[in-house]
Amino acid sequence: MFGYVAPLKCELKVRELALYNSYYCGLCKTIGRRYGEACKLVLNYDCTFLALLLCGIEGAVPCRQERCFYKPFLKKKPVAASSKMLEFASDINILLAYFKADDDWRDEHKLKGLAIKVILKGALSKAMKNSGDAYDAIRSGIALLSDLERSGCKEPDKPAEAFADMMRKILSLSPVKNDSDRAVLGHMGYHLGRWIYLIDAWDDRTADKKRGSYNPFNVINADKERASFILHFSVNEAVKAYDLLEIKDNKGVLDNIIYMGCSQKTEQLLEGDKG
Repeated sequence: MFGYVAPLKCELKVRELALYNSYYCGLCKTIGRRYGEACKLVLNYDCTFLALLLCGIEGAVPCRQERCFYKPFLKKKPVAASSKMLEFASDINILLAYFKADDDWRDEHKLKGLAIKVILKGALSKAMKNSGDAYDAIRSGIALLSDLERSGCKEPDKPAEAFADMMRKILSLSPVKNDSDRAVLGHMGYHLGRWIYLIDAWDDRTADKKRGSYNPFNVINADKERASFILHFSVNEAVKAYDLLEIKDNKGVLDNIIYMGCSQKTEQLLEGDKG
């Protein structure tokens, strides 16, 4: 369900790609410092985007030359220094990963889900202390979503709405200083969350049909044309919200992700290309 919000790398300038990688590595190191090395396994692109976005609003963090713990023989590379924004993104990363794994284990008995739950068991309590309101929003959001899916909800907008509202609450809790920015972030999170849920559903529709799992597109027998309209509508609404934000830094990378990355991913999966 996560990992779709990523740049279209072939359109990034060299320095923009280096900046993106520095935040990806910075978030990885922040997760390691706050939750332990094993928890780095759940690092995802969506929370890297969140870190880039929040730092873009509040001001970019400095980069330091560091080596990767797992690649000690490679030369040092730029890594974004830890900050309140990266710490918040790391908390959200851990919480989303845990509840997604818990849902996978309970609903489909995926061994990967159980393994991730075990790895993140200690981290969960720390993340709950660090971001209690986000914990409550994610726990209740995933619970509602699971209930709707298990009941075979015939109105596919309802589970998409549940996930979208959860993402709205998460971004509304962002540690940015300006109240209006948080409100816009919430609106953006709603539509981006709706897109994430639906693009994942479209991506998994064939596999879900084979194993008899709930999928909103299978419920309504949606064809590619209908799915395209639904998905592009959500992306376009997220773009409208993004355009209301005053981005101070990281704008080139963020523009790439919002204007190109999400649309390209939509087209890629509509055409059946996993990439």
